[in-house]
Amino acid sequence: MLPDGRRVHAVRRGNRLVIRKYLLALCLIALPLGTVVATGTAANASVRPHSSVTFTGSISCALSGSIKAKPPLTNTASTSTIAISLNGKLSKCTGNTTQGGLTIASGAVKSTATLPKGTTCTGLLTDTPNPAGTIKWKATTKGSITATAFSLSDGSVTSTSPITLTYTSTQTGSFAGTGGTTAVIKQSIGTLLTECGGKGVSSLTLTTGSKVS
Repeated sequence: MLPDGRRVHAVRRGNRLVIRKYLLALCLIALPLGTVVATGTAANASVRPHSSVTFTGSISCALSGSIKAKPPLTNTASTSTIAISLNGKLSKCTGNTTQGGLTIASGAVKSTATLPKGTTCTGLLTDTPNPAGTIKWKATTKGSITATAFSLSDGSVTSTSPITLTYTSTQTGSFAGTGGTTAVIKQSIGTLLTECGGKGVSSLTLTTGSKVS
């Protein structure tokens, strides 16, 4: 008997029991309803938004990578501007590295600058460019960290090996405020002078001691 008082009539056909069509229809209606509810709940959970975490305070990381010059710098004055670019990686970070449930694992740095037309190899020592760029942070777990945008100024460079460039950094986004960048060049001055007199200096490799902070 059904809940409304009606009797369920069944007839046997061979070894099978056949229920009236309205009972089968009720089952078919109930099944997709439960399926839709469950699927909808799962879908909502899977698209739950995750806001980006903007880190504050200070951080210091080892910097590796290379600085590219295009066209290469030579002893002859360039006939065009020189495009300077940096592609680097940040690792071994210390400081305020855990915030908002996320911990920084590493960072990817990209920056660009321009040296004026007429620049020679000595421009590396006298006309220090002022790069600007971004740092994209990677967390140890799933999650988004707000990138850091930076501009470098007050650049200085040593005239002895290892060649070391130092800058003041102005930052927005994560770690907003003022920081610093140090780039220690692997090639010796003797090696660079040889390259300057030949095909030119097209790449400078960063070595131990390079860092952002």
